[in-house]
This record gives sequence, C-alpha cells and structure tokens, in this order.
Amino acid sequence: MLPKPDFRIPEWISKTLAQFDVAGGQDNTVLGLHYFDACYFIITNMLGSLNTTYGTPSVANSFVVAYKSFLYPRNPMVPPGITPTNLTVPSGFEISLVSNFASNVYAGGATFEAADDGSGNPVTYYLRIAASTSPGNHSGSVFISKFNPYEDVYLPTDAVNTVDVKSITVAGIAANNKVNDGSTLATLRGNAFLSGVLAADAANIALAGVPVANFNNSQTGNNKPVTVSGYSISGSNSGKYILAQPSGLTANITDFPVPLLPQTLSFGPLANVVYGSSNFNLSATVSSGLAANYISSNPNVAIIIGNVVTITGAGTTTITAFQFGDSVYDAAPSVNQLLTVTPKQLTLNASAVNKIYDRTAVATITGTLVGRVGSDVVTFVGTGTFNSSNVGNGIGVTSTSSLGGINAANYTFIQPTSLTANILVRPITATATVAVKYMTVQLLQQSPGLWLEFWVPM
Repeated sequence: MLPKPDFRIPEWISKTLAQFDVAGGQDNTVLGLHYFDACYFIITNMLGSLNTTYGTPSVANSFVVAYKSFLYPRNPMVPPGITPTNLTVPSGFEISLVSNFASNVYAGGATFEAADDGSGNPVTYYLRIAASTSPGNHSGSVFISKFNPYEDVYLPTDAVNTVDVKSITVAGIAANNKVNDGSTLATLRGNAFLSGVLAADAANIALAGVPVANFNNSQTGNNKPVTVSGYSISGSNSGKYILAQPSGLTANITDFPVPLLPQTLSFGPLANVVYGSSNFNLSATVSSGLAANYISSNPNVAIIIGNVVTITGAGTTTITAFQFGDSVYDAAPSVNQLLTVTPKQLTLNASAVNKIYDRTAVATITGTLVGRVGSDVVTFVGTGTFNSSNVGNGIGVTSTSSLGGINAANYTFIQPTSLTANILVRPITATATVAVKYMTVQLLQQSPGLWLEFWVPM
C-alpha cells in the first residue's frame, strides 16, 4: 500500500496501527504515522488550538516525531543518519527544540534539519504562534520530510489559532483645573503619545483625532473625574491595535482662580549610542518630585516606553522631556536633547576570487558578515579592482564593496585590505580551415568513347 506523496495525517488517522506497522510492536497511543517500504514517521500529540494577543507569543503545543527504518543497515540505500529529517515551519508560527524557546527557534517559512538516527528515538518539538504574527486566524501544517517524497508528512495545526489585536493607550496628558463656568467642558495639557506600540510598528502608526474632555458634572470640587473621547489611530499598522481612550484623569473646579505652583525640569545631554545597543533609561529630574515624561521625534531611530529607550535604527532623533503638572503644579518647561545612533560596524571575512583573463581589471570579492542584529536583512555586495589586468598570481585587489538589504543603513564595515587573487591564462581554441583544389584526370581507354574520371587534390 503506497500513500500519495501529499499524504496528510487526517486521511489515515482513523486507521489502526496494525494496518500500517509492518514491523509491529508500536505503542497504540501513537496518533498518526506514515511509512514507505518499512521506513516511516511516527507522530504523536496532534496540535491543539492556540490563542494570544498581538505582540505576545502564545503558549506552546508539543509534538513528537520519530523516524523508523527497518531496512537500514540491511539496505544501505536507506541511510537514516545521512539523511536527516527536515521540518518546515508554517507561516505565523515558530518551532523550537526547547520548551521555553530560549534557543533553536525557527520562524515561519524556515526549513531546518533535526538529527535522528532512524532507530525510532523520538524528538520533541514545540510550536507556538509568534509574537510578530498579525491579528486574525492562522492555520497551516508542519511539513516533515525525509529523502523519499512518499514519506513526506503534513502535520496540521488546529483550524482555529487566533491572534487578538493589542490594546494601547494615550499617555502624556493631564486635565486642567478651571473656574466654575456652569459647564462640564474640560481642557487638556501635555504632549499626547501612544503607549504600548511595538518598536517594529512605531514608524507606521500615529495618534490622530480631536480629543474632547468633560468633567463628570459642572459642580465645584477637587479631584473631579475627567473623561476623554475623540482620539483615534492611523497608519498601516493601526489594524493591529485597539486604542483605549485616556482614563484616570482628574482636575478641580473652583469658585475662583487658584494659582498653580511652578516647577522646573532638568534633562542633560545624551551620549551617542551604537545601533544594536541594549535598551537604556532616561533620567530627567523634576523639582516638584513628579515623574518626567519623554517622547522621541523619530520612531525610526528610537522609541520610548515610560523612561526606557529602545533603539530601532541608525540616525538622529530629538528626545523631549516634559512634565505636564497636576492639580497643584503647573507644567514645567520641556527640555530637548539630541540622540545620535551610529551604525554598527560588522566584522567581515572576505576573499578575492580568481578569474580567467578577460582584458579587464574587474574583480569579484566574496565575504560573510558577522554581528547582525536579530533578523535584520543586510548582505555583502563584493566588488573590487585588480591592480593589473594581466595574467599573474597573487595580484593585489582593491575592494569597492558595499552593503545591501533593507537594513543596510544601520551598519557599516571596514573595506578589506591585502586581498590577492590570480588571473588565469585564458584557454584558446584553434579552428583550422584547409583549402583543397582538385584537378580532373581523364584516362583514355583502348575502347573508343570509354573513359574514367576522378579528382586528385592539389
């Protein structure tokens, strides 16, 4: 019995192990298997439904894969140790060999090799929804393959794996006190900004709308609740979030003006940092003892949550420290400081490539880059020039290489020196043309009118 190459576990899940396990002796708790000529996968623990909120990975499901080969070593054509099991991760998910995903993590779309020896020793894998997966429902299959397409297995995820939108808030504002004017209308102060946005999304989401604030009633009183409505979000990443209107604001309604006390804010210059550096804290001080707030003018360089700065790219951004006051203190004058993030220098291992003589000095350089941050896409574009275009060994090569990829602007490297390569003799193929002339010779025979004609090369 041969399964189709696109075999999927649900097609055979109702079968019993006795129908498939030609060698026998397998545990009947196994949920699915696939075999070809006594070489097969055994899969346990079908994948259950997962749920999470955007920006947070889900809990993990585990599954176990064992590969069994009864032909090896009797049949050397089935070498399980030489042909490792390959797993391809479904989009939106990630797989790890450790339950806490601290290492050996493979993202959606990745194919990786997992060591097995064909003896049936099980390998446990952990699958979860990745933190970066967009809101919505996600499903797919873990593609498990070996050297023979008839052994390929698709282990499906549950049909329902949901990612909910992430709730974010508006921060950096406060309600103003006012003298009783018979209305509930309130005014706001401060620099409103979004709190809770992921660093990767910050450049493509913005706070929008026109806020409207109101006291709970128009009566005189202290610490009266103020509600706010009208804020919204825009940008290509806004669909991943739901905005909660500001809450917890209070202010006073008085019968006569009550002056607020002044306060000052100190915020010193910021040192340059290198792209890829760890998060760091800001430490402005406010004379009133109230906490300072911060905002970055360029989220492509840095974002701030609370007082923690996360670097997102090389460049410059203005960090503004402010304190908008409360029912006792007036707003402090804000202070701006420039933050410069310099590109990270990568380590380059490069070599020049030999070539066959072509009358030019154009050289090709290959290289590997070490030191990329996270999953950044940056590539080495190796170009250069031979010091001579003539045939020879150990000819010096000057590098004119550059970086490519969508994250290249965040990096730099030092051009390699002391490169050499050979320009090899170009093989020549000769084609000869021989011109042959012929003459006609007629031999007269004794019989009149009979003659022979043939050509003689000259």
